[in-house]
Amino acid sequence: MHTAVFAGYIGRDAENKSTSSGDSVASFSLGVSIGTRDAPKTLWIDCSLWGKRADALSPYLRKGTSVTVSGDVDCRAFTSKKTGEVTAVITCRVDKLTFGSKAESRETPQAFTEPKPTAASNSYKAAKEGAPVAKPAPAAATFDDDIPF
Repeated sequence: MHTAVFAGYIGRDAENKSTSSGDSVASFSLGVSIGTRDAPKTLWIDCSLWGKRADALSPYLRKGTSVTVSGDVDCRAFTSKKTGEVTAVITCRVDKLTFGSKAESRETPQAFTEPKPTAASNSYKAAKEGAPVAKPAPAAATFDDDIPF
């Protein structure tokens, strides 16, 4: 087994298919930046995600989404029918997939983000621990932005 970790951006939306035995597989390409600033290159990896995770995650695997994948890596070579040249393809059978930050990706699925604490949950926690609880400002309060200094 050859396991590797790749971080990059999805190059095409995931295709979700089923095998003849009924297993689901989501296929997508991952572009990984390699090289230097002077000579940038992109390494393309054909990724496949299997089983229930393929069904659950394929709607979120869209072009431009930042992800990190790890899994079994293989390289296969074939002869191109058009040019007759031997071409190599890197494939990864994904074991783990992590979505990038919201700033990096176009859309992060809601189901995979951490819930943000609300004021009510913070005040409950503070009251439980015996700390003073800050009261929110009254809803009808208005602020004058025309202060002369």
